Amino acid sequence: MRTLRTLVPPPRSTLHPLAGAEYETVKRVLRRNDRIRAAHFGLLAVSWVATRFRRPFIEKATAAAAEVPDDWHRTTPPIFVLGFWRSGTTLLHELLAADPDLAGPSLIDVLFPADAPYLARYKRRFVGGILPPTRVTDLVEVSPRSIQEEELAISNLGGPSFFAVTYFPRRYDEAVEEAMFFDGAPEARAEWRAAHGHFMKLLNVKYPGRRLLLKNPANCTRIPELLALYPDAYFVRTERAAEEVIPSFMRMQRLGDGAFSLQGRPRPRDRAAAERFHARVTGRLEEDWALISPDRRATVRYEDVIESPVQTVAGIYRDLGLEFTPTAKKRVRAYWNRKGKARTPQRIPPDEDVPVVGV
Repeated sequence: MRTLRTLVPPPRSTLHPLAGAEYETVKRVLRRNDRIRAAHFGLLAVSWVATRFRRPFIEKATAAAAEVPDDWHRTTPPIFVLGFWRSGTTLLHELLAADPDLAGPSLIDVLFPADAPYLARYKRRFVGGILPPTRVTDLVEVSPRSIQEEELAISNLGGPSFFAVTYFPRRYDEAVEEAMFFDGAPEARAEWRAAHGHFMKLLNVKYPGRRLLLKNPANCTRIPELLALYPDAYFVRTERAAEEVIPSFMRMQRLGDGAFSLQGRPRPRDRAAAERFHARVTGRLEEDWALISPDRRATVRYEDVIESPVQTVAGIYRDLGLEFTPTAKKRVRAYWNRKGKARTPQRIPPDEDVPVVGV
């Protein structure tokens, strides 16, 4: 017999990150990964209301993105930061983003990608009112203006995304294959390219004249796709010992599943599975790294970022042939002194149960 809990969604389910997607996209994502259940009605209702309000701005954003030339990246190639989860990509991303000539998507950009260039003040006010002060999986500060990886935007634009493994953990294996290796779903590759290309054009509308800066661990297996879309792009890779990242990655997934699962609490994944996944992802990254021209790639160790942040960033600019201006150097040092060194090494809170927000 079904319990009341399976019929009535917990209140937090309506605040699920997927609610930032357009209503039709939410329905499509739910149907592709599961079936629409009573517990999803709160999420669907919030998305429907938000989409009705945002519709004119979504249409305006779509029209503006269509005006961006397809070869926009030839003039100002983007920079992609890669590395396995928990290898220091977030810290490096934030350090690089201190350069005012670079622009990366903010939290509100990736939560509400379809109209990213517009309604920023209202989105910041709304998200700021419900946002916890730190991320679910660690103590890293988060705010509506925080720079974020684009993977959530891909999910909320309806493309195959690694976020599906957290939203729909019962489809973990299938979601990994579709989102990171484009296997098992013939349309996955085309859908990902379309979503990523559109989002990058939206960012060009919002941040005109600035070089786009993206970081995303899920992109470790997508170098050929990124090069196909942006042939002149730059790539920066972080490295950190497996024995340090794997336990932290497992904890991140456990807490993420608990906070954002739309299929209830999943069965825990074991260390061996995490090690196999780490080996597969880093192996693909190593293999595809050779596809990038040597003058457009740089590799840094997590330990170097911690010990010599400004010098490490300067080395990245040198390896990529980009100018590390005095202003950028000053901003990077200021960010490190103000925020960076205060949270490294990461102060991970003790394990605790995280309420499930959906079923």
